[in-house]
Amino acid sequence: SGYAFTPASLAVTVSGANQAGNFSSVALTYTITGTISGAGGNGATVKLSGAATATTTANASGAYTFTGVAGGSYVVTPSKTGYLYTPASQAVTINGANATANFASAQTFTISCTISGAGGNGATVNLTGASSATTTANASCFYTFTVVNGSYTVTPAKTGYAFTPASQ
Repeated sequence: SGYAFTPASLAVTVSGANQAGNFSSVALTYTITGTISGAGGNGATVKLSGAATATTTANASGAYTFTGVAGGSYVVTPSKTGYLYTPASQAVTINGANATANFASAQTFTISCTISGAGGNGATVNLTGASSATTTANASCFYTFTVVNGSYTVTPAKTGYAFTPASQ
């Protein structure tokens, strides 16, 4: 399993003497291909991990290829600063055939701010809307969220403190 033999078979006739039947073999390899749609495809770094590791760069159309991949289990993960990928990574199993892993990309932005006053340090800040997240303002009362295009509401909270505005 996982190898090709040359020749595929060999006819041998035994007539009163030992005979030899020699073969050569090579490991079968396959290709993992895919396309990353959206602006984050062009120039994205795509990493292959698992049974083997490799890194490639998607072309201007967002297409990428890993060649010479042996059978086994892999994870394909795209990345590019300023972009979010859906899905974030994909499991791929090579079992006698080529495989495909496609992704969508979206540009990311930040929502960040400072909370003034004594309640800012350690305040819990909740993000709701197109996506949701929670973070804690640092000692400088600063917080940040990484988001994609959409509508959001940011709400700070800390026991014993009121915030103006209550949300934004």
